[in-house]
Amino acid sequence: MGIVLKNICSPCKHIAHSYLQDQESLNLLGILLEQDGHLRRSRRVLEDCLSVSSSLGGGDEAVQTCHRNLARVCLKLGDHAAAVGYASAVAVPDKECLSTLAAAHHGAGQFRESYMTYQKCLDVVAEDQKAHYLAAMASIAYRFQGPEAAKTLLFQSSQVRIRLLLFLRNVYLSFY
Repeated sequence: MGIVLKNICSPCKHIAHSYLQDQESLNLLGILLEQDGHLRRSRRVLEDCLSVSSSLGGGDEAVQTCHRNLARVCLKLGDHAAAVGYASAVAVPDKECLSTLAAAHHGAGQFRESYMTYQKCLDVVAEDQKAHYLAAMASIAYRFQGPEAAKTLLFQSSQVRIRLLLFLRNVYLSFY
C-alpha cells in the first residue's frame, strides 16, 4: 500500500505546494501522508491547512474537517492533549470524532470524560456497533466504579451481540 500512496502523494504534494491557499489540497495531502504512515508530516500539513482555512475565512466545514483529521493524527502520535483540543473544537461531532475524543481523553488519563464521551457515542452509532462502545466503557468503569459496573456494561455488550446474531440467523432462515 505504501508504494501506491507514494505514487499518489508525489502529484498531490506538487498540487498542494502549487496551491498553498487551497484547503482541500492540503487536507487531502495530510490524509494521504497519514495513510502512508508519515504522521508528523501529516500533522504539519493539516496544521497548515487549518491556518490557511482560518486566515482565508474558509468555510466552516473546511475548518471542521481539518479539526477532525488533526484530532485523529494527534491521537495516533500520542499527543492526547492536542487530540482532545482539536476534537473538542468540532461543532457537530460524528461517531468517528467522538470515538477519537473518547480515546484521547482516555490516553490523557481523563477517564470520566472518556466514559461520558463514549456514552454520547451510543446515541449516534448503529445498534450493531454499540457492543464495542459498551466494552470500552466497561474497561473505564472498572477503574472508577468497580467491577460490578463493568460487569453490567459487559453484559449489555453481550446482549447487543446476541440480538445481532439472532437477527442475522432470522434473515438467513428467511432466505433458505
